[in-house]
Amino acid sequence: AITGLDKELFREIVWVRQEQLKELLNMTPRERQKRLDELFGLSDYELAWANLQGVQKEYEGEKKAYERDPDIVTMDKLHNEYDKTVQEFANIEEQIEGLKKRHIEAETTLNEATARLQSLEELRKQTEELGRKEAQLKTNIENVEDNSARLADEIARKNTSIESINEKLQSLESELKAHQERLKQAGLNPEQTPEELRKHLQALEEQLRSIGGEQEATRKEMREAEKKLSSLTAESKCPLCLQNLSEEYKTDLLDRLNKANSEGEQKVAELQKNFDELEELRNLVSNVALSLQTLAPKIEDLKSRVSDEQQELEKLSKEFEEKQLLEKTLREQLSIIRKEIAKFDLAQLETARKLRDQAFMEYSELKNRLETMETRKKDLASRMEELKQRLDNAQEKMDRMKRIEGLLEIVT
Repeated sequence: AITGLDKELFREIVWVRQEQLKELLNMTPRERQKRLDELFGLSDYELAWANLQGVQKEYEGEKKAYERDPDIVTMDKLHNEYDKTVQEFANIEEQIEGLKKRHIEAETTLNEATARLQSLEELRKQTEELGRKEAQLKTNIENVEDNSARLADEIARKNTSIESINEKLQSLESELKAHQERLKQAGLNPEQTPEELRKHLQALEEQLRSIGGEQEATRKEMREAEKKLSSLTAESKCPLCLQNLSEEYKTDLLDRLNKANSEGEQKVAELQKNFDELEELRNLVSNVALSLQTLAPKIEDLKSRVSDEQQELEKLSKEFEEKQLLEKTLREQLSIIRKEIAKFDLAQLETARKLRDQAFMEYSELKNRLETMETRKKDLASRMEELKQRLDNAQEKMDRMKRIEGLLEIVT
């Protein structure tokens, strides 16, 4: 313990057993050296050196590998590329922010232009619908005008027909009044019906027959008186009893017979006058009755025709007024529709479409640029991540290489 020798070394070298010494002396120099090295612990250094050579070679090989490693060799370049990528990424982000604002503005402009265009397109559709309504209204107005013209012609024809019928009716009524006036002048009731006139005609016929009979009786009496006068003139005998008559009686009888003849002639003349008057009245009544019998149905028929025509005219006039009112209403509707159509300006629609297209192109362009920028940003982010990973790996490798260099110094 005082010498500081190892217990085993002391036991093997200083306190050598006889048998071991003999064995040591009998060894070959190489074996003896090996044995002595083992005894002095030199073989551990040899073994350690031999093992350290492998470690040294491994570290030197790893160091050389790191020295040739692209990440370590191009580390400065990677740093520059990373910084450049970071700067480009920041620029891209700034550009994206600007593009996003412009994209939002372009989208707002596009939405407004689209809304404006849709509004005008809707107005165009409404205008086209109004145009169809306008055409339909014009057709309806033309039809109403044609119907009105037809009704006007029919009304004119009806008026002409009514005037013609009224003229005929007035003519027949004038003729009727003329016949009634003749009856009035004849002292008869002018308002008698044909039936009443026929009855009156029968009464006149009876009177005429009565007068005719009375005339015939008077004429017969006159003929008898003439015979008596002739007989008295030729002979002074009574025509009845054939007795002789005195001159005085004869003269008186002749006077009475002449007076009877004279009265008979006067009566016949008076009867003839009455007969002629009655016959004239009978002819008048007969003609008037016949005329009235013909005129009455004609007048009634004409009045009925006038009434029918008047009703038809009223119906046509009412329909004509309805058509006129309908035409007025349709024209008012047409005027309103044309005012609505006039509100639509095709130039505004074309302008709105161009503005929408321009807004859409700008929006699409900005959207594409934004998408391109976003893609570029993703690529740069990926590139930055890749470069950062490579730089981290390179740094780890550099740290490892420095550690290896330190280890190699220790090994050396």
